[in-house]
Amino acid sequence: MILYLMTHRKTGLKYLGFTVQDLDGYNGSGSYWKLHVAKHGKDIEKKVLLESDSEEEINHAALYLSEVYNVVDSDLFANLCIETGALSAPTIGMSAETRTKMGAWQKGENNSSFRGSLVIIHKASGTPIGTYTGKQELQAAGFNSSNPHKVAQGKKKSFGRTLPDGTKDPAAYIAMYAA
Repeated sequence: MILYLMTHRKTGLKYLGFTVQDLDGYNGSGSYWKLHVAKHGKDIEKKVLLESDSEEEINHAALYLSEVYNVVDSDLFANLCIETGALSAPTIGMSAETRTKMGAWQKGENNSSFRGSLVIIHKASGTPIGTYTGKQELQAAGFNSSNPHKVAQGKKKSFGRTLPDGTKDPAAYIAMYAA
């Protein structure tokens, strides 16, 4: 198992990741990172931070470095979520409140445990375009209700929408859970 740091040589964007593959020919697995590499080329510096057979050691180092580098919030990193160093642990690092909100959102706004809403933001300008409390409101605004949720979870970087006339909106949007 390998914990690595990749840096795009042209743009300087970094990605903290974990793999069981050999790094030769492997260019990372994060969705935003892969889009960045597809756009800017595969000129990537790859640095092994830790190689170990101990999953516990990899987990500890991955979580520690995710915090030290602030990989999710830093503009220097393409990570959409913390690196856990685990093969399947999508909710590690998420608070119980976030997991509850995610589950409630998937069930719809009539679920009494859903206490939040999504703020949709125009990605290029940073202008909020609206706050939505459920699937029906999102769909009425032309959004596929699962895409904003995936962005708020950190599984996607952005999404689009369909305009009332049926055409695709060329703008990209991001979403976050409102307090």
